Amino acid sequence: MTLLPLTLSFSLDELAAIAATDALDRVGDCCSFCGGAIGVRYCDTVGEPSCVLCGLARHLERPRIDDEARLIWLPEMSQAGLNVLIREMHCRLRALGERLHLDSRPTVATDDRICVYHAQQALLARGEAAAARLDSALPSDLADALVRLSPSAYRCRARLLSGIRLLPAGRFFDGEDDIYPEIVDSWRATGAGVADAAAAGAA
Repeated sequence: MTLLPLTLSFSLDELAAIAATDALDRVGDCCSFCGGAIGVRYCDTVGEPSCVLCGLARHLERPRIDDEARLIWLPEMSQAGLNVLIREMHCRLRALGERLHLDSRPTVATDDRICVYHAQQALLARGEAAAARLDSALPSDLADALVRLSPSAYRCRARLLSGIRLLPAGRFFDGEDDIYPEIVDSWRATGAGVADAAAAGAA
């Protein structure tokens, strides 16, 4: 499977607008950008189905994007690679019965829970470096800047934003409802979280 490049983007095209779409026929399908399982919800961008994590990166114009993600500085990892890591971390937290939000502390101080928590906090701390470069760590501010770029500058956004990544915050809203736990459960059901069995055994 050839993966498509994943660059922080926005879309004002209604046909390309991100949606938390029922996609029961796509449960076993793979994301076009990271290769991970799509699960029961997916984001469709002009025929390019993606998991919701990659969908967030391609749609910074989402109404609640600032609740769903943060900008960080992580040049040593691609956006797709970061999404694969976050999917694994969230599958593990879900298997342990923990909340998925970046600001959630472990309910029980076991090694596995503490390890994932500190990994998330280390990634979140990279937001300061992103804010130093962009004057903000809010995805909505970056979306506002991108929409003002000329078409030629927008096409060069991968170079302009080199090192800036979108860190999913463990939430994904369908209207007022956070449906992210349902999405993570569907990933786990398809075997997306390879550490689930070990995590469940440690609980």
